[in-house]
Amino acid sequence: MGFKNNTKIGENLWIAGGYYVDFDELGQFRIIGPNNHLYCGLVDIPPHKIKIKSVAEKDNILRIKGVFNSPAINLYYPAMDDIRTMRKAERQDTGEHKSFLKIRGETFEKMIPQIIKIKRDSRATSLIFRRAYEENFYYETVFEFSKETRIKKITKPYRGYKFSSSGDKISFAIKAATNDIRRKKFNNLFSIKEDSFDFKVFGKRSDFLKKIWERTEKEIEHLVSWGKTSGDRFGTIFPRDWMESADLGLNDLTPEARSYMYEASLKNINEKGEGWHEDVVGEYRYEFEVSGKDIFDRHMIDIEPRYILGMKFLPNDFFLSKENREKLRRVANYVLVNARSADYIFFETLPLERRKPGDKYYDSGNWRDGAWAFKKIADIIAPFDVNAVFYPEALEALKIFQSKLSMEIKDIDKLISKWENKKNSYLFKNADGKIAYALALYKPDSGAKKGSWQKMEVNHLDESYLYTYGEATKEEVSSFCDRLMDRNYFYTDSGPLITSRKNPYGYTTAEYHGLVIWVKQTSYVVLALSRALKKAIIEEWDRKLIRKIRSAILKISENTFNAFETMGAIPELYWDDAGKARLFSDQPNVEASMSKVQLWSAVGARRIIRKYYELLTDPRYKI
Repeated sequence: MGFKNNTKIGENLWIAGGYYVDFDELGQFRIIGPNNHLYCGLVDIPPHKIKIKSVAEKDNILRIKGVFNSPAINLYYPAMDDIRTMRKAERQDTGEHKSFLKIRGETFEKMIPQIIKIKRDSRATSLIFRRAYEENFYYETVFEFSKETRIKKITKPYRGYKFSSSGDKISFAIKAATNDIRRKKFNNLFSIKEDSFDFKVFGKRSDFLKKIWERTEKEIEHLVSWGKTSGDRFGTIFPRDWMESADLGLNDLTPEARSYMYEASLKNINEKGEGWHEDVVGEYRYEFEVSGKDIFDRHMIDIEPRYILGMKFLPNDFFLSKENREKLRRVANYVLVNARSADYIFFETLPLERRKPGDKYYDSGNWRDGAWAFKKIADIIAPFDVNAVFYPEALEALKIFQSKLSMEIKDIDKLISKWENKKNSYLFKNADGKIAYALALYKPDSGAKKGSWQKMEVNHLDESYLYTYGEATKEEVSSFCDRLMDRNYFYTDSGPLITSRKNPYGYTTAEYHGLVIWVKQTSYVVLALSRALKKAIIEEWDRKLIRKIRSAILKISENTFNAFETMGAIPELYWDDAGKARLFSDQPNVEASMSKVQLWSAVGARRIIRKYYELLTDPRYKI
């Protein structure tokens, strides 16, 4: 069997086995491979000077063929390291996205190969760049040039090699490999096959949506099989992202796949039952273990209740594992302690060693984990999703599943009664009379007395969690639809904003959780409205409201499809520039980088396509 060559999924973007190859937002060529490692980042070679002809993989070895569009090229030692070190180096100190060249000029102990070798034979010259960790593991990139290509070692301005050719181009081949292979193999990853759709139903969008379906299949297979959350920046498991993706992938991903995604998300539960935010693998994990430092970040407050409410969507086989049951029991006890002792769950206190003057609490703790997502509005912040949705729904799930966890929760009804109406504490009316739920409740640390909570009156798409995992009223659904279609709130021609345009806090498009569009949250909106539509038809709501719901789903879906086509990607997040969808990174001074390939975006896009197809083809929805 030969190398797999159908690896290009977008402009300057390839996925081959466990490898992700691209030109990043600065135009830098990169190879990112298994175990969250940067195998190669070319230093100071602009994109117009390099052409990639083919990218292929076989037996976990990546091979690339290409040319440098120049008769001479300086190949400095490529950037190599673990991705978390790369992420930190790229935005350290100033917050700007630094190039590999700038990082090389600022530091000499990071982002470099540890071992450099040159080999010559009768056929070619090979340059081997390698990093090693633990006792026996390594990852490496090998450049191969024909014997006719001249080579000269250089030390200025940076160490590397100067290559030259008698022609106007220099051909090369690259091989990337590792001896640390950790891949999950599935009997079946997808329940829904491409031939389940009659793509002609989509009309002029048929060819494009077929490509999206095929592309997302490749993305999801790459990410889940290799334990990744995004193609580049987050090459590890993030429990929140994986669990949400498993929920969004219900009836698309197989029970085997979704069970694995939840099981992998439980992997690092501690004895207290606390979850974790980001896994640590490869060289980065080894360095932490050598130093004796705590590896896991456990300050997120939304992850534990998500484990529990997710039980409602898992197959029975998941509970056959004693380890799964034991971990869920620990989490359940952790959630129960919090539910009994607290009136609201708010962001946790910082460890003493991480506190700065005036700082006592984390400024994040749920999926909106950017530093300015809640505008640092107060010391104590209790987000809507955790308190109004996840804890109430987790308690409902525990009532149903307590016997499967060998638990007898005598006060479960009392706890459900305590938490089931928490959403009412967040309820407010906009100036136009439309009801909404505050993004958070907040208060200063000194205002801990009962009743001192204030509402952060920002309209937000986290309401979709409430209508996905809970039940929506007519008034809630009507208001949500109206605001989704209103430019003062969420509406754009590219899809709905996660934060209302109309707000008193000055959110912008350059903020990671500002006036931007997240594909996964759009898919939750579509899923929430779909559930509401079914309920409305069954309960025979007013036909005008039923049509409003259906129309909102169709319009949001179509705008989202148009955005994908404009961008040529299904990215982590993006923004609407006067009606044109643009990648989040395609603007100056953004708060953070973004990924073009993201697990919950790929799964979410498929959820939107499925719901759109259902509305177009199922006569029960033709109201």
